[in-house]
Amino acid sequence: VGIALGDKAFAGEASVAGWTGELLFFLGVCCGATYNVFANRMLRAYPVLPFTVMAMFCGVLTLLPFAAVEGLFWRLPGLDAAGWGVVAFLGVPAGAGSFYLFNWALNRMSASRTAVFVPLSPMVAALFGWLLLDEAISAYFFVGLACVVAGIWLANNPRAIEEEAVGTD
Repeated sequence: VGIALGDKAFAGEASVAGWTGELLFFLGVCCGATYNVFANRMLRAYPVLPFTVMAMFCGVLTLLPFAAVEGLFWRLPGLDAAGWGVVAFLGVPAGAGSFYLFNWALNRMSASRTAVFVPLSPMVAALFGWLLLDEAISAYFFVGLACVVAGIWLANNPRAIEEEAVGTD
């Protein structure tokens, strides 16, 4: 992912302020890695759907104070019908649906084997940005995409899965 998206980070106009998003994203990755490890164990004990609903509910409770600071309880965003449709799409199939599917996979694979799929997210976002929004991507994107796909294959090929199973016995 660094190869694929790094050319933007190392552009001439890059500054410390330009790295704020990357640093926050890195903190998010650390939170996600912690989630993978602990959720993997919890999902062995509890069904996926109720666990996902409870995890999302806890996330909403965590974000409510931040939403209050941004004025959520005093005024709703001035969105038209199409805007609310986008919010609904992002919240239900794109948010809750993908979170459920991630938990479903986490319930069936180890945390490390599941986590190797996470780098696909920014890659697919960059690809969709290119296809749908005419955003620029460089040749580095395709090199990075090949590295991500190779990493997923290496972690999930039958030999790696067999070695992981032998190691847990």
